[in-house]
Amino acid sequence: MSRLVTFGDSWPAGAELDSEGKTYGEILSKLLDLNFENYAQPATSNGHMILQLKQYIDNHEDVKGDTAIFFITSPTRSIYIDYNNLPHEIYPWADTSKGDQAYYYYKFFHTPAQEKFNLNTWILSLQRICDYVKLNDYYIVGWSDFKFDFPGIDTSKIYEKTCAEIFGVSGEHEFTLASESMYVKPNNDHPNQKGHQLIAETLAKWINNE
Repeated sequence: MSRLVTFGDSWPAGAELDSEGKTYGEILSKLLDLNFENYAQPATSNGHMILQLKQYIDNHEDVKGDTAIFFITSPTRSIYIDYNNLPHEIYPWADTSKGDQAYYYYKFFHTPAQEKFNLNTWILSLQRICDYVKLNDYYIVGWSDFKFDFPGIDTSKIYEKTCAEIFGVSGEHEFTLASESMYVKPNNDHPNQKGHQLIAETLAKWINNE
C-alpha cells in the first residue's frame, strides 16, 4: 500500500494533543486509505522540510506514488547548518542580545524581502525534488499570507486558504489563534482534535477533487 507522509513543524507533529490524539496526517491517511508516516518536527522552519524530505527518501527504496503533505510555517524562522553538519533553527523570539546567533541574523539578514526569497526558494526546491522522485506533493499554509511568485512554483499544489482561515480566524500569528478559534481552544497555539479533524477533511476533499 502507498504511504502518506507529513512534513513540517509542531502542527503536523501533533503538539498539544493528548496521548490518544490523532494528527491531521494520521486522520487523512485513513480517509485516503494510505499507510501513514510523520516526519514533522516541532519548532522547525520551512527550510528544514528539505532535510525531512531527504530523510524520508533515504529511508525508503522507492517513494514513487506516495503522497506528501507539507505544512508551511512562519517565514521568520530560518535554518543554518553548523560545521558538524548539524541543523539549527533561528527564531524571531530567540535571544537577540549581541553575541547570540539570532542577533546577527535579525540585524543583517532579516528583511521581508529575504524571508520571501527564502520561502520561495525552499518551496521550489521541495517541488522539484518531489517531481524527481515522483511523490504526489501538496502544501498547506499555517497562518501567514504568502505570495508564491517564483517561476516554476506550481501554486495549484498549495491549498487556497490558510489553516487559520479554515478555522475561521484572520490572525497572522500562531499565538493569536487560541483566543479566537474553537479549533484551537483550550490549547495555547496548536490545533485541538477538532482542528486536526477539520484540516484532514479539508485536505481529503481537495486531494480527491484533483
